[in-house]
Amino acid sequence: MHRIQVFVKRSKKKDDLGRVIFKIGDLTFDYTNLTLSSDKVNHQLTQREADLVRFLCLNANRVLKRDEILMSVWGKDDYFLGRSMDVFITKVRKYLKSQTVAKLQTIHGIGFKFNYNPE
Repeated sequence: MHRIQVFVKRSKKKDDLGRVIFKIGDLTFDYTNLTLSSDKVNHQLTQREADLVRFLCLNANRVLKRDEILMSVWGKDDYFLGRSMDVFITKVRKYLKSQTVAKLQTIHGIGFKFNYNPE
């Protein structure tokens, strides 16, 4: 039963709130096409990177616990997935480093906060 719930959750996530395109500063994040782009750069994201960026965008300016991110994006919470998430967080930070209106902040002992303040 657990595997079915994970599958349903992942399938449902794609049409959650129906939102697939987000503006992050001068970047446009297109969840459907797995791209994060501007006039100067074009990043082709993996599905997992796109899932993470979308989750962060939908929960902007809110402290997110590590286990909440793992359950929502990976479907389960364990030590090894936590290490994997750290790698993905580093990649997302790299993609967003040129944005002054968006920063991914580490909240030590808790998780992360995607600070987004559009101008």
